[in-house]
Amino acid sequence: MLTVARWQRGDGQVAVVDLEIPEEARPQAGHYQPTKLAVIHRVINRLPIADRGMFAFVDFGCGKGRCLLLAARAGFRSVIGVELADPLCVVARSNADRFMKGRFADRISIQCSHSTDAELPGGPTVFYFYNPFGEEAMLSTMRAIRNHLDRTGKEAYAVYVNTMHNEIIAEGGFRPIESGYSRNEPWSIWHRPKP
Repeated sequence: MLTVARWQRGDGQVAVVDLEIPEEARPQAGHYQPTKLAVIHRVINRLPIADRGMFAFVDFGCGKGRCLLLAARAGFRSVIGVELADPLCVVARSNADRFMKGRFADRISIQCSHSTDAELPGGPTVFYFYNPFGEEAMLSTMRAIRNHLDRTGKEAYAVYVNTMHNEIIAEGGFRPIESGYSRNEPWSIWHRPKP
């Protein structure tokens, strides 16, 4: 078992077996590895959004919350982290409270749940994925997002870094608008306009 202190140190990979993820979810879970700061900055700045304050930002597999902190600073209306590993949820909450020192903390929330059980925002949203899980879980997550967006009728973007299952993003009704590399990491940005 890993302690919270261990989670708060270092940025290396952590194997699925050490993440305290339920046994049945492990085959589709990805190991923990944080997104590089330069990559996060790059993809957020490439989003063709005039007013980020109109959009929520949801990070699936948020880990320790690095991306959440940067998204809050970038001006998104609300920032939601979805994480299955309890120890990472604890650290993400702690990091948000500590790092933001109350400044943006009210914008950040952490949901410790499976991606398909996440409570998604009702307004325009950016969905962020740093290859958080396997093909099956990615497909079921995109179907849940598609159903949610079909109900709400809101505009959305999907950002996918380390694009191992890129074609699955289309399952959410998204169309590719840009792709590239940053720090040797492939990324793509997808758009789903409101109907």
